[in-house]
Amino acid sequence: MKDAFFSAEALTVQFGGLTAVDHLSFEIQQGEIISLIGPNGAGKTTAFNVITGFIRLTEGAIRFLGQDLTGMKPFQIAQHGIVRTFQQTRVFPEVAVEECIRMGAHKIAEKGLMAILTNSSRYKQKEKEILERAEQILTFTGLKEKASVLAKNLSYGEQRLLEIAVALAAEPKLLLCDEPVCGMNPEESRSTMELIRALRKQGITILLVEHDMNVVMDISDRIVVLNYGKKIAEGSPGEVSENKKVIEAYLGGSLKCSI
Repeated sequence: MKDAFFSAEALTVQFGGLTAVDHLSFEIQQGEIISLIGPNGAGKTTAFNVITGFIRLTEGAIRFLGQDLTGMKPFQIAQHGIVRTFQQTRVFPEVAVEECIRMGAHKIAEKGLMAILTNSSRYKQKEKEILERAEQILTFTGLKEKASVLAKNLSYGEQRLLEIAVALAAEPKLLLCDEPVCGMNPEESRSTMELIRALRKQGITILLVEHDMNVVMDISDRIVVLNYGKKIAEGSPGEVSENKKVIEAYLGGSLKCSI
C-alpha cells in the first residue's frame, strides 16, 4: 500500500455500540475513477466523511501521496489535495456563480490581512490568478453564460455542476463526488459523466459514491462494495456485477440496472 496514490487502511468508525465502517481497506491509483457502492446504510457517506476529516476515525489510517493524513481537519486535508462534493447541494444561494467559484479558490488566495489592507502586489497577483482560474472553470464546466446568475436561480442540475466547479477551484488531486447525478434527468447525467471523464483527462483522480448503477458500471475503472460497513467485494464492473455477495446485498437485483 505504500506506493498507492491513496490508501485507506482498516478504516473503522464506531458510534457508541454501532460500527458504521468496519476495517475498510482499499487503494486508489493516480488517474483512476473508483466507485464506492452499497445498499442504503452500507457506510458509504461515512467513509467519505472519514476520508475528508468530517468524522474522526476510531481505528485505521489514511495515506495520500506518501503522507499520513489521519486525524487532520477537513481544511488541512483539502490543502493536501483531497476535495469533496456533498450529497446535498451546498452552494451559496445569494452569491453569483463566478463569485462562488472564486470563494472556492481559498487555498491559493493571499491570506495575510496586511497584504489585503495594503493591496500589495502579491495580493494583486493572487487575485488575478483566482480570476483567471474562475474563468477557466466556468468554461470547462459549461457555466460561463451563468457567471453573473445567483446560485439559487440555477436549475438543480446546474447547481450540482456549480458544486463541482467550486471544488475544482481548490485544485484537487483527488476529487470525492458524493452522488453527483442524484436527482438529474438522463441528459444531465450524461453531461456530468462526460465532465467527470474530462476531469480525469485533466489529471484529477476520482472517487465516487453513486446509486445509479448505469453510471457506476459505465464510468468506473474499479468498484468497491460495502454492506453493513464491511467491504464485501472489489474489482472491475464486470467482476462486481457477477459477484454473488454483491447480488445478495442488493436483494437479488441486477447491478446492470439502476437500483
